[in-house]
Amino acid sequence: MIQLPDFLTEKFERLADFLKEKKYVALSCIILVVFTICAFIVFSVHSCTTTSEKKAPVQENLPRQNQSFSPLQPIVQPEGPSAPEGYALSRQPEPRWTTQEIEQEFTLPEQHNLNDLQKANDNAINEILGAAP
Repeated sequence: MIQLPDFLTEKFERLADFLKEKKYVALSCIILVVFTICAFIVFSVHSCTTTSEKKAPVQENLPRQNQSFSPLQPIVQPEGPSAPEGYALSRQPEPRWTTQEIEQEFTLPEQHNLNDLQKANDNAINEILGAAP
């Protein structure tokens, strides 16, 4: 059997004691080291296997290399977003609601709701004022 020097034997004994005393910390460290090694392997494999097959840019949108530029050429505007047919970009609002719109959108509060609101407001006022004269 191979004889280890005394300092290595001492280091292995200290490591074994650490693993016995602090199992969770040792397990966390081991898992962290394993994940780091796995990440390094995945990164190195990914960087070695990537090819330079990048998509070529669309030639329609790029200026031609042999075409000379002149500042007097007219500016070509890109196509903007288009609205679907029948879509109104703006409308003229009516100055008053119709009776049908009033019935559809507005409901009168019930009396018990108003009473509850009044009580809540009174309680808030009394809490703010407290025992002020």
